[in-house]
Amino acid sequence: MTRVPAGDERVRHRGDRVAVVERPVAGPEGVRREESARLPPGVRLVVADADEVLLLPDGPRGPGAPRWRLPGGPVVDSLPAYEALRGSDRSVRDAADEAAPRLLRDAVGLEPVRSEHLFALPAGPGVDAPLRYYLVEKHRAARRAPDEPTDAAWVDRADVRASCLDGRVPEARSALALLRWLERED
Repeated sequence: MTRVPAGDERVRHRGDRVAVVERPVAGPEGVRREESARLPPGVRLVVADADEVLLLPDGPRGPGAPRWRLPGGPVVDSLPAYEALRGSDRSVRDAADEAAPRLLRDAVGLEPVRSEHLFALPAGPGVDAPLRYYLVEKHRAARRAPDEPTDAAWVDRADVRASCLDGRVPEARSALALLRWLERED
């Protein structure tokens, strides 16, 4: 059954990156208070080129199959900036649309020429931290941030699919997003 807001939320704890929010919700059992963690929203980019996808190593390199992540990062750099955005006339989607090219350029030195918003995925119950996914099908070289890793790799789509299914893409939402996108492409 659907729960609906039944009053104003209250921030119980607030840090620079995370807040604990409590809100009353009405459901079949009456009104109760639910807690969730709030983090700034993020962006992930599916950069496709022919039969490959650009992935970044996730964690230290070692023996065995590499773990992967998609390029991206937070839309804003702190929770106070996210709260200011939520209270403004700008939408989170507009802010994500603006952040996506910068995040790709800084991480891997590519500038999107043609991209599209694929979808947003929520974090799940108890966590308010949506991720917006973008497809970049055409790009050009750009100057990247000097302190970011440069070991991005072009990975064959079949290996991307296998990596999503065997846990080598440990961020579950990104694995789901990649599988959803790969299915669309087939």
